[in-house]
Parts: sequence; structure tokens; C-alpha cells
Amino acid sequence: MDQRFYDAVLASPVIAAVKDLDQLEECLTLDNILVVFLLFGDVCTIGEVAARAKDAGKIVLVHVDLIAGLSSSQEIAVDFLRQNTRVDGIITTKPNFIRRARELKLFTVMRLFVIDSMALAGISKLESVKPDFIEVLPGVMPKTIRKIAQTTRIPLLAGGLIADKEDVLAALNAGAKVDLLLRVPFHRSVSAQDVAVPTADGRQYRITLVQAPEDVTPPVMDLTLERLERNYDLSGQDTGCPAGCYT
Repeated sequence: MDQRFYDAVLASPVIAAVKDLDQLEECLTLDNILVVFLLFGDVCTIGEVAARAKDAGKIVLVHVDLIAGLSSSQEIAVDFLRQNTRVDGIITTKPNFIRRARELKLFTVMRLFVIDSMALAGISKLESVKPDFIEVLPGVMPKTIRKIAQTTRIPLLAGGLIADKEDVLAALNAGAKVDLLLRVPFHRSVSAQDVAVPTADGRQYRITLVQAPEDVTPPVMDLTLERLERNYDLSGQDTGCPAGCYT
């Protein structure tokens, strides 16, 4: 996946989910909002709405399930967005839409409604779908979000019923900690729980997730890194990994 999406979420973890034109215009004036989720529109207007946000410099994802005329189960809805709008990605509850969006090089967010224990049990199945993020709804369940973060290595977003700063901080504190996201040339020996030293200051990071994007030439891998509180003694060890990875 394009590093740009990860970087934007890390730099500004509050995402504007807008439900009408008034909310859109308001969020477009906010410099600290880098990513916008469009939750309204129809097949005739979504291109214009997305263009308005793109012209303001935002990364734009459309909840395709909520767009009138595109909410069928057919993947052609994703093709339409890719060919006829400037959207950067999609949000959906449909695994087949996620797979098609990935083929079309769009950013992907899988929406997950956690309504009972059965929904929690199905989270592991999303690993094969490979969305860029999972959006957990409702987002005001820090205990549940923490449990999900321990179940999957896919980065999490919290959405739904987030009303104030307290809700935001609770959701952020519950999720898996991510300090750095890095794209480097593919190296077969690198895996989760290895240690990386990607910067010149010598700071060490634990690799919590390794993703190998498909159809990228030459091959690369995306590393999700968590800062270590105390550095290991790595003197005398050699590594061929461009990110300075140690197993």
C-alpha cells in the first residue's frame, strides 16, 4: 500500500467522517484533518464531492456501501469509482469490494460492526482479505478495541459515536501502538518481532507487522514499527536489510 495513507493517519489520527455538504465544507477548512471519509452521495454527485475534497489537499475515501447507485454486491461499483472519480480509496463491509479495490491500487478500510462475540470471533478471517485498516464500530468500546488489537495485526481505526476528545483519547489508548511506518526493499528473512534500526540516531523499533504489497516492482515490504523503551546491544551483528533489521 502507498505509504502516504499510513503517514497521514499517523500524522493526524482524527479522521473526518462527513455525512453532508455542510460537514464537508467545515472539515476542508481544518489543516489538521488530512483524511476524509465520505459517507454520503450518489452515483451522479460523488465525483464532484470527492473532487472538492481532493482540491483541498485531502486524502479521500468513499464508503461505497452508502453511495446510492453503487451499493450493490457487484465489484463494478469499485471500478466505477476508480475510473470516474478522484477518490483515493474505499470503505466497505464487503470483502469482495476490498479485494477488487486492492487490485485497482486503491486504499482500503474494512468496516466491522462489533455487535456480539461472533463478530469478534470472525476478525481473524480478515487477515486473508488484507485491508489496509479495519474500522471498528462503535468506537467507544476501548476494552473491545484493545482485545481486537491483540487479535489482528491489521491496523485499527475506531469509528461511530466518537463525540469528544475523551472518546478519541480512549480509542487511541486502546489500540495497538504504532510509532513508525516504513517501506523498504523486500527482504525474505525479516519477520514480526525482529528489531529494526531505521534512522541515523540509532533508535530501535520492534517490528509488529510485515506486509508485502502485491504487484510492486521491485518487491517491497511495509513495516509497522513500535519504539523500544530500551535499546538492545546489537554490536557486532550484521544485517542485509535496508531498514537495519535484526532477528
